[in-house]
Formats: sequence, C-alpha cells, structure tokens
Amino acid sequence: MSLAEEHVKPAVRWSIGHALPRAVLRLAARRGDLQGRITVEASTGADLTGLFDEIRSRGPLAATKVGHTTARHAIVKEVLTDDALVTTRPRYGAGILGKLAAWSATDVTHPVQPPSLLVVEPPAHTRYRKLVTRVFTARAVEQLRDRTQEIADELLDGLDPANPVDLIETYCGLLPVTVISEILGVPPQERATVLALGAAAAPSLDLGLSWRVFRTVETTLNTFGRLAHPPLERPARQPRRQPAQPPDHRP
Repeated sequence: MSLAEEHVKPAVRWSIGHALPRAVLRLAARRGDLQGRITVEASTGADLTGLFDEIRSRGPLAATKVGHTTARHAIVKEVLTDDALVTTRPRYGAGILGKLAAWSATDVTHPVQPPSLLVVEPPAHTRYRKLVTRVFTARAVEQLRDRTQEIADELLDGLDPANPVDLIETYCGLLPVTVISEILGVPPQERATVLALGAAAAPSLDLGLSWRVFRTVETTLNTFGRLAHPPLERPARQPRRQPAQPPDHRP
C-alpha cells in the first residue's frame, strides 16, 4: 500500500465527508438550528428528550436551514414509503472538491455508499432487492423460526441468575449476530469478532465523525469485508450439480 493510500487519501475522505460537514453543523447548532443540534448533541451522548419535544412543537415537519427534521413516527413512515422521495448523496461538482473526492475514493464496502441498498435507487435497488428476497422468502424465514428459538433459548440458559448481566451485550446483541453468522456460514469461534466489528462499524451511518472514529470505522469495515467474503464466495465456487439425463429408450 502506498503512502497516499495509507495516509493521505483517508485524510482527504475524512476532511470532505466529515470534517467539513461537522464544522457546518456545529456552526448551525450554535445558532440554534434543530438539525445541527441533533447531530452535535447526539455525538456527545446527551439526553435528547427535550430536543425531541422542541422538534414536535414545531409541527409535523420542522424546517431548518440545514434540512427538515421530525420526531413523529407517522411522518418518518410516510417519508420512507413515499416513492416521490429518493436518497441523496453529496455532489461535489467538477471543482477542486469533486476532484479530491474522486481521487480519494475507496472500494471499501460501506453502508452509505453504493451498492448498499440504503443509498441506491431503481433500477439498481430493484435488482439488488430481488437478489435478497430470493434468499429471504417467507418460506425461508419461516424455516429459520425453530433454529432462532433454539439460539434464543441457549443464550437465556447460559445466563447466570445469581449475577447481574448486561442483556444488550449477552443476549440482545448476540441473538441476531448468531443467526446471521449461521446464515453466512461464519464459524462459531469467529462470531464474537463479528459482534465486535458490528459495534465498531455502527457509527458509519453518522455524519461528522471525529478522525479517530472515522479511522476505526474504515478499519473495521475492511476487516469485516475480509471476514465475510469467504463464506459468501464459497457457494459460487461450488460446482453446480448437473441435471439428470433422461433415459435413452432408443433401440
């Protein structure tokens, strides 16, 4: 790996994708902008209850200088299911920012970069979704019910009633990771790693990350990609079974 790929390009990606938006959002937050306050205050772990109440007091959809925001479930559901609304990604144009963004781009799989289902529109989204639904059909999901119940029972049986435990860490987090790991064919000894990687990659959905968190996320996504690719590629390497030939009844 060259010096540019190891150090310079990540710094440029962070500057354009996080440092610049972070500065804009912090300035907006200082001026009282609701969207800016959400982003900044959420990053500090502050209690956002009062802020959500303030957003609701502005009506169903509160307009801010940064964008629009809401704290009402009905509005969120309507936005997410309305075909008139589409996902957007920053457009840097043909100027210096656009050239820097293109030069520093990475091929690391990212939840908010194509070909993620979260950020693509039809026809690409339709094609990817068909691939997913072929695997997770109603029948296939129903067949997972018994095994999922077994895993849930095993995790609960493993808890010690005499000692306090963190249910998020010892049950809620492990249950979906264990099920997904079995679907992907991840060995049992590597499932704790998958859980840790998932927790470390969670901030990838956020905007305005610090440099330290940004680097942790990129490293984690790289590691997860290396871990997930072998199980996903294994079926493709297995030869397809040839269909049986009909008997030859010729005399």
